Amino acid sequence: MNLSFSDTTRALLEKAGWNPGRRADVSVLVGDMRSMGFDVSDAAVDFLGESSRNCGFCMRRVSSWANEK
Repeated sequence: MNLSFSDTTRALLEKAGWNPGRRADVSVLVGDMRSMGFDVSDAAVDFLGESSRNCGFCMRRVSSWANEK
């Protein structure tokens, strides 16, 4: 994915576990999100794959959003 971020944003994302070019399997996470009714774009799948260190956090957050619907 070719994203352009400010230096500050890039540093914060990297500190949170984002690694440009990482290709983690996030198919279960994406499937769960879609089963909850979320529209998950290809760009979101790419970003989640690059941010996989935090997928557990992502899923807990997505679950809380689904409960708010």
